Order: sequence, then structure tokens, then C-alpha cells
Amino acid sequence: MDRGSLEEWLARMASTRVAVVGDGCLDIYWLADMRLSELSRETPHFPLPVVEERMSLGAGSNVAVNASRLAASVAMATVIGEDWRGREWGRLLHAVGLSGECAISDAAWITPAYCKPLRGGWSDVRYEDPRIDFANRRPLPDYLAARLADCVGALAEEADVLIVSDQFAFGVMAPGVIDAVNRSAMAGGRCFVDSRHRLRQFRNAVLKPNRLELLQAMLPERILEDVPAAALREAALQLGRETSSSVCVTLGEDGLLWVGQDGVHSYPAAVVRPPIDIVGAGDAFLAALAVASGAGASRDDAAFIATLAAGVAVRKIGVTGSASGQEMLDLYDIQAHRGDT
Repeated sequence: MDRGSLEEWLARMASTRVAVVGDGCLDIYWLADMRLSELSRETPHFPLPVVEERMSLGAGSNVAVNASRLAASVAMATVIGEDWRGREWGRLLHAVGLSGECAISDAAWITPAYCKPLRGGWSDVRYEDPRIDFANRRPLPDYLAARLADCVGALAEEADVLIVSDQFAFGVMAPGVIDAVNRSAMAGGRCFVDSRHRLRQFRNAVLKPNRLELLQAMLPERILEDVPAAALREAALQLGRETSSSVCVTLGEDGLLWVGQDGVHSYPAAVVRPPIDIVGAGDAFLAALAVASGAGASRDDAAFIATLAAGVAVRKIGVTGSASGQEMLDLYDIQAHRGDT
């Protein structure tokens, strides 16, 4: 794709209407300056003196943020809890200009969060402690699933494209909500699905697993193996046949594999030099792929735009990455200068 074509598609994408259904989540970073730590008097530990706190929208809500940087309108349907994380989530949603009209708040639900303590000291080295996660441990109650399914149906009727971001084992994509998505896809709506645990339940969509998610869905007994490309291709083909869907498998620096009715196609990744941070790259890819397709882009053009978006996201260190149209144009120029396009 030349630069003029990229600019044209980005302009068309800016008039696209997008609906996102999935898990609302917070990504939280706590930066601790260990130079300030003093041995606790109560325990034999040095505490983490937090000097900076950063919060951003994560999981499905980060997909919505990415889509909003490219599309004319974005509506998100989800369920969040009536807890401090839910309040922060709503504040951040408002801050980025997204509507919370279809975000159902209920005390029976927990607002998920990934909390990441980062230690700094005298050197430039930063050390990340194990994450502190908030997540639900039981299915979405039926009455909330019914309300969310109604929201999905209403939003899908008005949107050019529906995006599903299904991240948690006990997330908002309950069976009734998945049925609402499948009804929209069966009726001819464009639907793009990223699901860690329920890939095989979606129909007539574009499924976007990464390598690990594809293996979990189709070859769980080989999850620890170095599975050859031919086996990955066959797994994607089988998933596509089983779900009447196209399958777009992201492979990191190896690009992506697309299995559709017209065969198997491979696309390279955007060339990005270290340092990189992959947090949010999949969300940026999914949003750009869906918005471009909703604007009418071909598979080849949508895949190219999506790989650029992921390339922008991985260059953002220590934050949940996202990509704007201008940032994609900038990366395109860098690659063209290197001869990588």
C-alpha cells in the first residue's frame, strides 16, 4: 500500500460507526522508588514506596479506546462493578470521550483490574513484580447477561462493525451475550472476535486468536510444544470450518496467518526495532482491522493497516499501547525510509 492509499483509508475509517462488547478493565501501574524504602518495623520486608500511579482502560475497553482514535463513533457494551475500580473506569471512559450509556453497573459484579507494581532504583533498570489481579470467579448472573444481550442487539443494528473482546474466564461474554453476537453476524453484520476462552462458540465472524489462543482452542494437548507452521495452519482451517468463520492468527514478529474461504494467506508484521512492549498490541491490531473492514477495506488492506497499528502500540513502553492514524502514518514513513514497506 502506498502512502496516499493509507491516508485515504484512514479518512474513510474516520466515518465508521463501531460497537464494542467485552470486558471492561483497568490497567494500573504503580511505580515504586526503592531508594526511598525503609525496612518495616513490623515485618522483615522493604515496602514499595509508590511515587507514581497511572491508570488506563484495559481489555475490551482498550479496544474501544483504540477504535475511538480511528472511527467516528464508538459505543461499548459491558458490565462493571460498583467498586472503586468501577468508579475509576467510568471516570477514564468519560475522559477519553466514550459514552458509558451501555455500560451496566451492578454490585453483583467485580470490575476487573491488572495492577502492575514497578520498582525503580539508582540505575535505569526497572523491575516488574507479579501482577495483582482483580477478576470475577463466577459466571455473569443471568439477569445481567440478558440486559447486556439486549444492548448488543441494539448497538449492532446501528454499527458498521461489531467487535468482541472476550478476555476473562468469568467475563461478560455469557452464553446469551454470545448468542446475540452470533445473531448479528448471521444477519450479515461484520463481526470481529478476540476470545481467549470461547473461540469455538462464535459463528460467521472473523476470529482473531494469537498463536497461544489458537492452540488452546484446537490443540490443547500440544500447548507446550513448538508446533510447526503446517499444524498451526491446519488448526486454523479446522476452526474456520467448525465456526463458518474466517480466522486471522497473529504471530508476533512473524506477522499473521489468514484463513478464509479463498484459502490461506500470510502477511508480514510491521518492522519495529527494540525496545518494545507488547501490552495493548493485540487490542490495537483488532480495533484497526475491524474499523478498516467496517470502512470497506479489502482483507489485504485491512491487514496492512492493522499491522501498522500493532507496530505503533509496541513502541509505547510501560503503558497500554494504542495507535492513532497520524502515528500509523509516521511509522509508515519510518519503514519507507528504511525500505521496509
